[in-house]
Amino acid sequence: MPSDSPKGYLPVETSGDGNCFFRASSTAVYGSEDMHSQLRRRVTMELATNASRYLNDEWLSLGMGDGFTSSTSVSHLIATYTRSFNQLPTTDDFVVQEVLNNKTLETAADGTWCGLWHFAALANILHRPIVSVYPRRGAGPCHPQFNC
Repeated sequence: MPSDSPKGYLPVETSGDGNCFFRASSTAVYGSEDMHSQLRRRVTMELATNASRYLNDEWLSLGMGDGFTSSTSVSHLIATYTRSFNQLPTTDDFVVQEVLNNKTLETAADGTWCGLWHFAALANILHRPIVSVYPRRGAGPCHPQFNC
């Protein structure tokens, strides 16, 4: 664990099959990985049903941690962390909405990776904060904003 990680948390070992977020979450909530598919389905439905919430910068910023600042809108920032984002010609609101729509569709498929929209959706479903110890790549140990 990085030295600046939150105290009182333990790493969770999961299968490396693209379901690690849902497997770790299932372990935290239910005590085993067995419910990861159910959590994935619930997140997919949450993102599809409440897409406007996950494009609302004011709502999203509530879960980004104390002291979070960005010159970019939160939804645009989250979109930049998706794999498909770099393949898009512009970064306007319509494009960000399309990125969320595509991520929501991808979420339905077993083994697809997750991002911050998924963290926010699961936190909303569970009514619990999601804390991720996510190391910075070469710029210091942990990203405090990668929590919801």
